[in-house]
Parts: sequence; structure tokens; C-alpha cells
Amino acid sequence: MGTGCHCRSRNKLVDIGPVKVGLLSDTHGAYDPVAAECLRGVQLVLHAGDVGNHGGHEGVLQLYAKGTCAAILAVAGNVDDKLDAGGHQMLPDHRLVTIAGWKILLTHVVAPGPQAKVDTSAARLLQLHQPDIVVFGHSHKATSWCEGGVHYINPGSAGSKLSNDTSACSSGQVHTGLGCTVMHVAGKHSEEHQPQVHFHFLGNKCPRRS
Repeated sequence: MGTGCHCRSRNKLVDIGPVKVGLLSDTHGAYDPVAAECLRGVQLVLHAGDVGNHGGHEGVLQLYAKGTCAAILAVAGNVDDKLDAGGHQMLPDHRLVTIAGWKILLTHVVAPGPQAKVDTSAARLLQLHQPDIVVFGHSHKATSWCEGGVHYINPGSAGSKLSNDTSACSSGQVHTGLGCTVMHVAGKHSEEHQPQVHFHFLGNKCPRRS
């Protein structure tokens, strides 16, 4: 990749320099060129699970890698259930990635919102890894919030074309529907030390939240 990336075995730390990161989740076996176009220019894509639909995950990842011209790291979701040994290596249940000093936990199920109870397995991962940023999916609702010094980001579903209804929550707005997210990550100790999050819905940029 030309960014000093080095990848070890599954679920191990992946260290890369300051980059623009694309976030996807819940493609459910579908590839959407609109979502891929929104992620053009990112250097890395993180996919938070439900890549396929009881199979088909490898084809989806290949299409997004080609469509975004970026490397992709993904995890398994609840419908990624037909995995052989190679599939489990491609889609572990979680990954830990370090970008510009930020420790990012990538997993599928965490919580539907800031007031909701955190999934038991996710709570164990949070306690074990102490991440700065958590990227997850499952609810098909794009949202972000910060709690206890941890940034939680759900990019929404890039595979289920649900309505784009908007409802209020304490962190601002929750959008349901086709979506992907671009996250700008500078050095953790730089002047612009907060990750910048840009939600995209069918090509339309939503108000930026950090």
C-alpha cells in the first residue's frame, strides 16, 4: 500500500500511517457502485460484517477492493455463517487495527445506540483491548457517539436499501438506509487529534460529526 502497512495473523494489530479510511457494513452479499464511488480515494476500507448472505462474501470484498482501489479488512457478521478455514481467516470475529496511534476495534455487534446495553461479547473485547475507536454494524443505522473517551461509529448498511428515515438521538441524527462512511484519521497527538467522520447516503454527504 505504500503506507508502512504490515499485517500479521488474524486479529493481530495492523499498523498503518495517517490515512483516510472507508467504513462499510452489512452489504449482505450485494455490491453497490455508488457506495464504492463514495469511498474512492481512501487508502483502507474496514468492513464491519455481514459481508455476504450465507455465502458470497469473497466476491463482495473483491468487488469493493476493485471499486475503491483500496485494501479491505473485514470481520464476520451473523449472516457470514458458511465459512471454511479460509473464510474464517478472511472474516475473523474481530480485528484490532492501529492507525496513526489510534487503536480501532472492528467487530459486528456492539450496541444500537449510546443509551443501549453493549453486547456481552463486545463488552469483553472493549475491556480486553481498550480501543480508542470502535467500528461496528448490525443495526443498519448509521450513527456515531463518544462515551468514556471511546468513539463509536456505525457506518450503516451498504446492502439493504431501507428507507432514509431520520430519527433523533442524543448524538445528533440516525439515518437508516444505504450508506457508507469516510473517516479521516490524523496523528493521535497532532493538533487535529479527533477523528473526523463523514456519513454518505446515496452519494449525499450528511453533516460532519467528530
